[in-house]
Amino acid sequence: MMSSSGKALASIKVEDLEEIKWDPDETHMVVLTKKGVVFRESNEWNWKNFSNKFVDEETKVLQWIDSEKVAIGLKKGGVMLMNTSGEILVKVTTVQCDYLISFAQWSPDGSIVAVGGLTKGNQQNIAFFSSHGKKLENWRGRMNAWS
Repeated sequence: MMSSSGKALASIKVEDLEEIKWDPDETHMVVLTKKGVVFRESNEWNWKNFSNKFVDEETKVLQWIDSEKVAIGLKKGGVMLMNTSGEILVKVTTVQCDYLISFAQWSPDGSIVAVGGLTKGNQQNIAFFSSHGKKLENWRGRMNAWS
């Protein structure tokens, strides 16, 4: 990654890169790689690298709730909640789904995270968890979108 002046700031192999997202306040960037999670503060070019045994090439979904917490959806069927200090707030084994995670979305107040995906039989699923990892509800089957 380069600064606007062309100075190298951090090095991440392109083949290891999975996803990049800014937090809602644009004060932190999270970079998901095959080897872990990297956070960056926008006012300082400080990179914090957190290798994590739960994160691998099957991990592809990131969703910020605020400028301090991010949900990481694991394709193998789980969700990990992590803060920008690298602390795992809810371990993947606490929030476990029996399907491949393809999206995660926080409620506006940050109290609930919804994760969804498809079972091996292509059945749609959405599971709702508290920010502490307690499973609240699970929806299965065909779902229609509305707005």
